[in-house]
Amino acid sequence: MASHRYDTSHGANRGAISVLTSTELQLTLATLKGLPSEVRSQVNKSTKLLTTSEWQQEMAGNAHTRLESLVLVNTGRVRATGRNLTLVSGASAKKLAGGATVRDLVRATEFGAGPGKSTYRSVSKRGKAYTVTRNTRAQFRPHTSNGYVVYQAARTFIPRAASLWVQTTMRTTYEAFEKGAL
Repeated sequence: MASHRYDTSHGANRGAISVLTSTELQLTLATLKGLPSEVRSQVNKSTKLLTTSEWQQEMAGNAHTRLESLVLVNTGRVRATGRNLTLVSGASAKKLAGGATVRDLVRATEFGAGPGKSTYRSVSKRGKAYTVTRNTRAQFRPHTSNGYVVYQAARTFIPRAASLWVQTTMRTTYEAFEKGAL
C-alpha cells in the first residue's frame, strides 16, 4: 500500500480521494458491503480508533497557538462508516474559558481574520469623553483562504487515512474469517 498514490486533485474538493481512481478503495467498499453487520461495525470501530489519534497528531503539528490547539486539535475526530471516512474538527458546542463556543471561533481560528479595529466613544468616571480603539481580532492569524491547521493537515493525512482504512478492513475481515464468523 505504501507505494500506491491516491489521486487527491478533484476540483473544489482538493484533498478528497475519488474511489473511481483507486482499485484498493473500490475493493474495500465492496468488501464492507458484503460483510455481516457485526464485522462491519468492528471495522468502523477499529478504523476510528486508529485514525483519530493520528489525525489529532497531524493537526497538532500545524497548530502554533493555544487557541488553535483548543479549538481545532482537541476537537478533532474521525467518523467511520461502511461507505466513508470523515475527518472532523471544530464541531463542538463546548464553551471555552471566555464564554465563546468552539463553533463560534472555528472559522477565524482556521482561516485567520482581518484587522478588527473597533472604535467607540466612552466617558470616564469624571465625565470626560474620549475615543477608544481596540483590536478585537488580535488573537487570530492574518486571513488566508488555504487554512492554517485543519486544511493543511488534511492534505497530508487523507492518503494515510485511506491506507489505514483499507488495511484495517482487510485485517479485520481476515480475523473474522479465521474465527469462522464469515
